[in-house]
Amino acid sequence: MGHKRNKSDPAPVPPPQETDGIGAFALVFGLPVLTLASVFLCNDVSGCPAPALLDPRTLTLAKLKEQTAWPENGLAGLFEAEVLAWTLAYYGLSLALQLLLPGEEREGTLLATGGRHKYKLNSFNSALVIMAGLGAGTYLYGAEFVVWRYIWDKFAQIAAANLVIATVLAVWTYVRSFTVPGPGQANPEHRELAKGADTGIVIYDFFIGRELNPRVSLAGWLPLIGGQVVDIKVFMEMRPGLLGWVILNLAFVARQYRAYGSVSDSILLVTGFQALYVFDALYMEPAMLTTRDITIDGFGFMLSFGDVAWLPFIYSLQTRYLASYPLHLGVGGIAGVLAIQALGLYIFRASNNEKNWFRTNPKDPRVAHLRSMQTAAGTRLITSGWWGRARHINYLGDWIMSFSYCLPTGIAGFVQHRVQKPATGGVTLAPEQAEARGWGMIFTYFYIIYFGVLLVHRELRDEEKCRKKYGKDWDAYCEIVRNITSKSNITSKSNITSKSNITSKSNITSKSNITSKSNITSKVTNKVASKIVGKITSNITTNITTNITTNITTNITTNITTNISSNVTGKITSNTHRTAHDTPPTGLLLLIYPTILILGSLFSVLSPVAAPGGAFTARPPDADQRSFLHSTNYFAGKRNVFNLYFVKLGWFWTTLAFAALLLTNRRSRARQSRLDAQALIRYAIVSLSWILTTQWLFGPPLIDRSFTITGGQCEGLPSATVLASSAACKAAGGRWHGGHDVSGHIFMLTLASAFLLFELYIGDSHSAHAAVSPSAASKAAHDASDGETRAVGGWDTETVAKLRVYARYLVFAVVGLAFWMFMMTAIWFHTWQEKLSGWLLAGATIWTVYFLSDWVPALKSIYILPSPATELPPTPGTLVARQATTTVVTTNADQQVASGCGGQYSGGVLAGAIVGSIAGTLLLVFLWMALIPSLRKPRERIVVERKTTRRRRSAGGGSYAS
Repeated sequence: MGHKRNKSDPAPVPPPQETDGIGAFALVFGLPVLTLASVFLCNDVSGCPAPALLDPRTLTLAKLKEQTAWPENGLAGLFEAEVLAWTLAYYGLSLALQLLLPGEEREGTLLATGGRHKYKLNSFNSALVIMAGLGAGTYLYGAEFVVWRYIWDKFAQIAAANLVIATVLAVWTYVRSFTVPGPGQANPEHRELAKGADTGIVIYDFFIGRELNPRVSLAGWLPLIGGQVVDIKVFMEMRPGLLGWVILNLAFVARQYRAYGSVSDSILLVTGFQALYVFDALYMEPAMLTTRDITIDGFGFMLSFGDVAWLPFIYSLQTRYLASYPLHLGVGGIAGVLAIQALGLYIFRASNNEKNWFRTNPKDPRVAHLRSMQTAAGTRLITSGWWGRARHINYLGDWIMSFSYCLPTGIAGFVQHRVQKPATGGVTLAPEQAEARGWGMIFTYFYIIYFGVLLVHRELRDEEKCRKKYGKDWDAYCEIVRNITSKSNITSKSNITSKSNITSKSNITSKSNITSKSNITSKVTNKVASKIVGKITSNITTNITTNITTNITTNITTNITTNISSNVTGKITSNTHRTAHDTPPTGLLLLIYPTILILGSLFSVLSPVAAPGGAFTARPPDADQRSFLHSTNYFAGKRNVFNLYFVKLGWFWTTLAFAALLLTNRRSRARQSRLDAQALIRYAIVSLSWILTTQWLFGPPLIDRSFTITGGQCEGLPSATVLASSAACKAAGGRWHGGHDVSGHIFMLTLASAFLLFELYIGDSHSAHAAVSPSAASKAAHDASDGETRAVGGWDTETVAKLRVYARYLVFAVVGLAFWMFMMTAIWFHTWQEKLSGWLLAGATIWTVYFLSDWVPALKSIYILPSPATELPPTPGTLVARQATTTVVTTNADQQVASGCGGQYSGGVLAGAIVGSIAGTLLLVFLWMALIPSLRKPRERIVVERKTTRRRRSAGGGSYAS
């Protein structure tokens, strides 16, 4: 039995109807062409863009086909049954995980029929399962993992397959929409047409989508999944295309490694940023149920194509470009791009948090100071703070973040050259920018332009919606907050609401707009261009681009891209091939720690769960108090199982993993004793650092001594009692308070994880060196003749090899947990200064052990590498390429492999580059997990704060922020 809509349910505001189908026709047939054009015109065969396009006078169709690797049999070559079958298998896997995995049950918004649809939400868990499978495959097979190769080799065919699936699904839902029950007919499934989607213009209705929420009920006799309902729109929105975007990016990372023997920092940055964006959306899946895509727009070609064809294949242009033309940003470039991402993320998250807190409880101390105005609709509009600076200020942060996706590509454009190797007959890739410099930006910077237009359209749509909802109150509000997206008078009210500039039929808010992830704008006519670009975007370009982009471009592009172009291009053009030493994976590894520290500290300020007492307060709250305040997050308490049995016993697990590596390294006995001795010396140095810093330094350890030196003491004990260590203070019932408390967790977790990863790398380096050393064959023959092949406990080398696989698993398990707890510490405990000092202490130890030998070569014979020098594999500091042969490719350019790397090196270091990229991305994603409980249960949050306040006041403690 349905019920009437109440005031809390937002009434859908349908977009205005189109009077003809010209715009929809252009989009239905033009967007697929644009997508496929991006696939072929920016390629790895000839360059990006295809060189023939740079000289129109000599351009011929035959020449263009040759340079774009157009299939010999034409369009038929784009559509392969095998590729379509594998693509459908991926869709099937996504659907099976949705049906089989547990998920949260949620109800959608109230429908016009009076009912509500129910949804099972588990896309985040489904994505983790798929990513775990891909990570395992990458660990076992490296960049040669069949999924990564297949995606690169069949990229155009995969794009075409998704286009076919999107079109067929759109046709099916369009035809099926004519079975929606009419008014007065029985409608137990609550099917309904989208408002304004039944115009009678076939092409328009097909594009925009007639049925609001097409759903399919599975037969009850099906095992495990019988009786479940699949919402086609929600499935397509959140699963195959969105996660497919990340999968494509990872395939491009693997391709770069296969082609050049290394992974650039630029491609890892873009992959990480975009994966963070995707997994944040997946984790916030419940919020999707109230978006315009679900509540207003029907499901037609617009969403079907946008979800699985446009989004993954257009949004991944940057990583596909970098897979063929690697750029290395360096520390300065990385810092600049991270700064842009952090700025955009800060504006985006801070403004949204302010809005959410105010909506939840206007008396919340964090927003109680904000000014607001009462409206006749019963709600209040914020007129100060972030939302007093500009209307829709969150869109500005979103747009700034888009720059961090594109800037790592630099001044894009390259021409692909292939250099024949007479000795081997292979071909080496040698891309150079030459005359293509700058032209590739049409592809790699397309996202900024497209996303900017999309956000302008969203602002206009929001303005229209708010004007209809608030009426004269909105006009009054616009007089107070006169700007959109910035306070520099980007667009005044006259530019937004003047009917002479923007009318309901001006094609800006036409129903042929792809919203959310697929807002691709509707009627692509001269009128739209003149209205949007002329009236609005000109102002936005003049102000935003002048005030923001000018600074970004001047400071970042000039400093970063110029260096990229001059340094990297110089390296590329001056060398005929790229080798593994160009991008040290261990150097990139070290960037993970400060990145997580920065984001964790930033999160502790912005998150409604982490505040108060965040990372930027003078001193953190008491441990028990923070645990109580943040009871909604398991890891905020010190008594979580990972802290008790992993971190507290961290050096035990580190020692266990190190011993497993040491015992399973396979080398000849002639070298083994020396290598083992050096490994044990390194372990002893690192262990001594851990002991002196956290356990004992002729009395209290270093971190306790620094605490007391900076004014800290043990409080809550008789005045005559003086305790100089944290452990003794807590054991006596006191409170360690007042000084600079260096984070022992950050120190130990950094030290342990970096130590294990470097030891794994060194072990693989020796194995690879043995495989390619000129004297390796003779040594192996000598060892075999003497029966001196290394074994453990009498086991043969085959058994030891199997044990080494398990040792690797143990290492990655310990390192993975260490990174996880590192992130939890970065969010929930200590000030940022205390976390930074812990990281610096650990970094100093790692630098001394693994990098100091680059400055003092004599140390190499002691604890880093064996002598003589002719036998030296690379140090982690220099990562000099192990090359018994040059990097060679076969006539198929994608076959290029660093042949001097050896099997174990490929499996080990690539796991740190690609699988590590996946793991690192997930670590960044999980930063947002703690935010969700407060958004879902705001009242519980308020109650917890009030209880905590009363508890502190009853104890005479005052406020809970230090």
